[in-house]
Amino acid sequence: MYLIYKSFVSQITGTNLPSFLKCQFLSQIYGVYLKKSVSERARKQLLAKLYSIGAWGTHHVCLSNLPKSFPPHNRGLVKEVAQSLRKEGLLIMRPSSHDSQCYLNIQRKEEIEKIIRD
Repeated sequence: MYLIYKSFVSQITGTNLPSFLKCQFLSQIYGVYLKKSVSERARKQLLAKLYSIGAWGTHHVCLSNLPKSFPPHNRGLVKEVAQSLRKEGLLIMRPSSHDSQCYLNIQRKEEIEKIIRD
């Protein structure tokens, strides 16, 4: 897919389009590509963090503590990634008195390990 993407970008840059259109078009393409790769890395890093501290069932982590090991500019992305992992069934959230508690789904342990390895 990356080669197709790269050849497409090289075709666009070689055209006779005005430079401001080229820049606008390429920034949209690169923006989508970079956002996707950042969220995938954050997903992997979040799963690895919970896996390394052993957050399975009884050992859980407060939702407000999840972004603490991430860079400041990516901390807002962590809660979005956590919500998407919850929808996938890899992360389980349960309410508590002050914030939601998160832990990994033990039934999907093999899938989580595969995501972390790749």
